[in-house]
Amino acid sequence: MSVCPDKECRSTNTKYLDTRHRQQSRATSKPYTYRSRVCLQCGKRFGTREYSIQDLIDFGKQGYIEMIDDLIARN
Repeated sequence: MSVCPDKECRSTNTKYLDTRHRQQSRATSKPYTYRSRVCLQCGKRFGTREYSIQDLIDFGKQGYIEMIDDLIARN
């Protein structure tokens, strides 16, 4: 379930517009699905990353600092 990131809206009435699958590009990254979404209540557009449970477990074994560095490098 996705929730609108707008602090005043917070609606769960959203739909996805586009889906992209990202493959593992290096040892410190994990594949994920990126979805471009829109809130049907307020119209705000936002994106989500979806990981499999096993990928998150494996990724957590790297340690929190490496995980944060990996996410920051993509932004």
